[in-house]
Amino acid sequence: MILDKNILLLVFVLVLYLIVCGVILDFALYYRYHS
Repeated sequence: MILDKNILLLVFVLVLYLIVCGVILDFALYYRYHS
């Protein structure tokens, strides 16, 4: 059970990290092409 919770937490953090990186990348590209 604990192992499953750790895996779920790791996946959640990884997905959150990817979403944040994607938003930052999109914002950087938008700022670059619209400045």
